[in-house]
Amino acid sequence: AAGLATSGLAFVILLYTFLHHTVFLAIPLMALCRAMVYFTAVSAFTTEFSGTLFVFCGAIALYTAVLTLVGSAENKTRSKYSWAIWATLISAGVPTILLGFDSPIAWFTLIVFTAWITFAWSRFLPVIFRPISGMHALIAGFALLDCVLIASIDEYTIMITSGFCFVLTVAAHRKILGT
Repeated sequence: AAGLATSGLAFVILLYTFLHHTVFLAIPLMALCRAMVYFTAVSAFTTEFSGTLFVFCGAIALYTAVLTLVGSAENKTRSKYSWAIWATLISAGVPTILLGFDSPIAWFTLIVFTAWITFAWSRFLPVIFRPISGMHALIAGFALLDCVLIASIDEYTIMITSGFCFVLTVAAHRKILGT
């Protein structure tokens, strides 16, 4: 299973590499790449795949698709896809409702994620319009989404590690351009 998943991931990465200039092919391919990373990592340890894995893969795929869509127009004078940023809340909300409904920590991480997404979206508003800052915020949002997903299955030690990765990503973007 791990070999097949790795081969599939490598194939999708190569497809993305050759087709990434075609925006409407790049979006699903990049989303599939991110989802397959989760699937490939799990396949290294088991051949029994739970519904939780598919929920997580769907969440990361949707988040990646939105980020790729918004990023495809970030260098314009006005981002025409910034409205799509709100769809990332589905990526965090659905797993919280399905898997972490009884967890106050999962709900707290969802609230933090929502606040961060609001901040990222605000960077694309015409009044502020700092799309690179907005894209950096969305990139750092991957780690916050991981926090929500991990909290929804009560793995708090790993969640803290992901939270630390979020802080490092935000700090690194002050010196290293993410886009």
